Amino acid sequence: MNTHKKILGIRRLSLSWIFTIACYYGLRLFGVIYKEGETRLKFYLHLIQCNGRIISHNAKYITCKYTVLEKDVIIHLRNFPSSDPRVFEQIFVNQQYKRIAELLTARGERLTMVDGGANIGLASVYFKLFFNDLKVIAIEPDQDNFKLLKRNFESNRISTKGCLNMALWGRAVMLATRLDFRDGKSWSVSVEESNKSDAVLWGVTLQELFHKYKLETLDLLKVDIEGSEKYLFGNAVDVQDILKKIRCVVMEIHDEVVDRHAIEQQLLDAGGTVTQDGELTISLNNKIFHYGG
Repeated sequence: MNTHKKILGIRRLSLSWIFTIACYYGLRLFGVIYKEGETRLKFYLHLIQCNGRIISHNAKYITCKYTVLEKDVIIHLRNFPSSDPRVFEQIFVNQQYKRIAELLTARGERLTMVDGGANIGLASVYFKLFFNDLKVIAIEPDQDNFKLLKRNFESNRISTKGCLNMALWGRAVMLATRLDFRDGKSWSVSVEESNKSDAVLWGVTLQELFHKYKLETLDLLKVDIEGSEKYLFGNAVDVQDILKKIRCVVMEIHDEVVDRHAIEQQLLDAGGTVTQDGELTISLNNKIFHYGG
């Protein structure tokens, strides 16, 4: 990003943001690293990198209109110190799902996906850039994330009928949310089985989703569930039947709590070819679908 674009981009910001940025670069001149200013600067950089403009903002939320892949999206994020800007950066700036999206376009403009660990819905919004006819079953356990997910879906013309405030799990049990996984921010919400008063949501299995939404096959299963893949793939026999019906699985495996080899072996046994792309483990099931490209 060149200096000229940064200077021109100042007009997109509020006076308070301009002051924060001025303080950050002023301190840098004297060799002082201002970490908070650097984090706040993420918002500014996103606006420039994705040709964005602020629609509205307050102390808690910011709403921006971005142009990504020559299409407009409207994104609602929580303000600093939320992890939302970092999620946006991964998905829309770094475009970590672009390879998968381009591969799946061989099937045309229709895509049915399960977004497991949907957070605030940005992965689904990204796939909407590629597929006009996008049907999403979005599962997110955290209530605050879930509310923002629905706002992002509505603003980008994605149906919210498949939005579930639940958690992907290996069986139907009561669960409680936890905020002690990794950095403890909103993108790291995890769940655990509980029969106590803190159990506030249900676990839902892939088998239940296939039955509830009358799915014969599924184009894409995206899984980022903060270690719960350990339980989702816990029953090898049950999950095998479902994996054989899924064309593409893209998942983040959390090695600190999960046996990566065991999960990859299940994907291979179901007919998938497993590759790694950064943090993502990708399985393409060529037995039920031949990919172009």
